[in-house]
Amino acid sequence: MSTPTLTSATASPAVYSLLSTFWASGYADAAAFAFEKLPVYQKAIAFADAVCTLTKDFPRG
Repeated sequence: MSTPTLTSATASPAVYSLLSTFWASGYADAAAFAFEKLPVYQKAIAFADAVCTLTKDFPRG
């Protein structure tokens, strides 16, 4: 199976790290990611990216 191409909606490092193990498992299917076209999904990813960007310099721990 081929790895689905990352789009701007899924380019988040957090999302990529979660999905990369799924893709590597061989169970991924392009149809399984049809939800990525939903506006609510795209907005959620954009929000998560904004939170990560704003908090990247916060102290860890």
